[in-house]
Amino acid sequence: MTSLAIENSGQYGTVAASLDGEIVLKAEFQKAGELSVCVEKAIRQLPALDEVIVGVGPGSYTGLRIAVSIAFGLELSINCRTFGCPSILGYEMDSYAVVGDARRQSLFFAVVRGGSIAESPKLVPAQTIGAIRAAAAALPLIAATPIPGCDDLPLRVPQAEFLLQRRNSFTPLTEPLYLKEPHTTTPAVP
Repeated sequence: MTSLAIENSGQYGTVAASLDGEIVLKAEFQKAGELSVCVEKAIRQLPALDEVIVGVGPGSYTGLRIAVSIAFGLELSINCRTFGCPSILGYEMDSYAVVGDARRQSLFFAVVRGGSIAESPKLVPAQTIGAIRAAAAALPLIAATPIPGCDDLPLRVPQAEFLLQRRNSFTPLTEPLYLKEPHTTTPAVP
């Protein structure tokens, strides 16, 4: 089985390719153009591509949509299967709490236990970070993105290689995980 994982929910993205469960390529990228180059390099490392797994968030709206679009393009062009996996599972640890900046004075918060989601990502007001810390006191709390005023939290961006280990959380790929509608502005009427 050959697999390609793409994680693009954070400040930078990662790609991992595996052949029969063994990682044969890991790469990091900063921009969408670099993602395409990483995907091409990964595909060249594999004899064929059976599946693409995409971290579906929560996270960067644009980054998630680009990763999903690339997966759909690969599905159409080479007839591979596509799956989504929550980005909050992109960490090496099996049990932890994760928080991230969801913009517009809100955060997302989730809990993972035993490698599975124990508490699904939910939006909370940014000013509740103290309550989040208290709720996660028994688990390591990591920040998927910088959290204003919380420089002491370890910042760790989800990694594609760890998504490959969460097969029990794969779902058919449809769209990114949206916790709220994207913020759009309407044009001013003259």
